[in-house]
Amino acid sequence: MNDLDFDVPARVLVADDADGLVAVVMQALLEPMGCQVETVDGTDEIAPRLRQGGYTALVAERGRTIDGLALARALGEMADLPRVPILLVGDTIDTEAMAYAFAAGVRGHLSTPLRLGEVVDALTDCMARPAA
Repeated sequence: MNDLDFDVPARVLVADDADGLVAVVMQALLEPMGCQVETVDGTDEIAPRLRQGGYTALVAERGRTIDGLALARALGEMADLPRVPILLVGDTIDTEAMAYAFAAGVRGHLSTPLRLGEVVDALTDCMARPAA
């Protein structure tokens, strides 16, 4: 174990587009620290998974087939879903777009390429302040 290990391991749901690269990188970064990383490659699979409960965060790529901003807004409108912090992954976005994202229920943004320290910091924040 190293000093980045979580006291309580995170369970992360990753919504990745067809190439699956974000999911592979998240697994490589987090599974050695005892975290559970589950993936879905389509937005239609997300709500049923979230209803199962127990997720620390939803990491959604802002890619070709998944629109993380639209996804956050749609999930926020589903009253029966447990609230899970949403982290978007993709190119850096401007302040106006981030304001829109936060209003839609996004907790943070991870720029690519993904870096271990930033991912750990974001998940630690999600565990300390679960979505309301």
